[in-house]
Order: sequence, then structure tokens, then C-alpha cells
Amino acid sequence: MSLSEKTLMIIVICMSVLAQIVAYIPETIAQNSSQAQLIDSKKNFTSDSKLSNTTGSLDFESPTHGVSMSYPSNWTLSTSGLPEYTQIIAFYSPLSNISDNIPARLSISVFSYENNISLIDFTNMTLGSLNGSQQFGIISSGPITIDSKPGYQVILSTLPSMQNPIPFGLMNTWTVAGNNLYLISYSSDSSEFSRYLPLVEKMIGSFKIHEKS
Repeated sequence: MSLSEKTLMIIVICMSVLAQIVAYIPETIAQNSSQAQLIDSKKNFTSDSKLSNTTGSLDFESPTHGVSMSYPSNWTLSTSGLPEYTQIIAFYSPLSNISDNIPARLSISVFSYENNISLIDFTNMTLGSLNGSQQFGIISSGPITIDSKPGYQVILSTLPSMQNPIPFGLMNTWTVAGNNLYLISYSSDSSEFSRYLPLVEKMIGSFKIHEKS
């Protein structure tokens, strides 16, 4: 692959990731206004995925995509209403009370390409795109280890706008393995971001990459 082809491929990946970040906020407000909707969505769970019980948590596994993760037993998982085809699953926190209509959300996305992906190139171009965005402000960013693999994590906040009047906190974590890019995205109302962060960090710590079946 030539340098220009490689650069173009990375740009396409970055734009796809940014599209998922941007799509989350209106998608959350529009589709998750009630807990009943989330509970009903369990019926749409994909048949290629497996669930098992552990103390205080459940285990999600997708043999088709070669990933697994543990999540709190009182959270709900769904495959319905995902804004991008690369998103394979989303997890939602329970609603606290009747005035709480936007749950915290964590999603897993898998991007598969014909050629291997460079973590450094992808990270640099993604950060460059985010720094140039007028929709987000970067709070912090830095390297992280995901399933014994090098990765990267960035915490963002949405900037006030007419389209997104509710401030959101976002945390995107990614790693690469061969020709696959794995993206874990956590988002919540800014006022609830820190509250769920310890649970989300445990979920990310439990993320595993397996051979696809």
C-alpha cells in the first residue's frame, strides 16, 4: 500500500469514528426517553452472542466479532437503534427516577479492513480532527492498555450548541489488532459522567479480544 493510500484509509476510519461520536447525542435523546424502551430492546439481542452470569455482573460475548465484556447486572444491553453498522452492542445504565430520561451509555464498535491499522497514525489523526472540531472540547487524553494491547483514551465534553442543548461527557477508548480497530465509547449527561466512570472503567478493563468463530 502506498503512503497516500494508507493516509486516505486512516482518514476514512477517523471520520467514521467521529461520525459515531456526533451521532450519539441526538440518537440518545430520541431513542432512550424511557426505561421501558430499553427493557423491551433485550428481545432484539443478536443470536450469535452469549450471556453468562457472574457475581454482580453479566458477561457479553460475540463470537462473530471476537469480543467479550463484563457489565453490571442492573444495566441493559441492546442491539436496536445503533447509529452505525460497526456498533455491535450498547449497554445502558438504569434510570434513577422519573426525571432521569437519558441513561449513561457504553457501546462497542468493531471496524474491519483489508489492511493492518496503525494505532499511532489513527490516534494522531483522530486527535487532530477532534482538536479542530467546534463540537467538542478535549478534557484529557493519553495511552491506555486494553486486553494487554496498547491503546488510547480521550475524554471529551460537548460544547454548547442549538443542536445539542444538553451538555454531555464522552470517553472514547480504542485499540487495534491486525486489521481490526476496536472502539469503546462511553457517554452520559455531564452531571452524571463521574458517577458512572468507575463502573465504565471496570467494563473497559474486562474487555477481551478473541479469535472470531
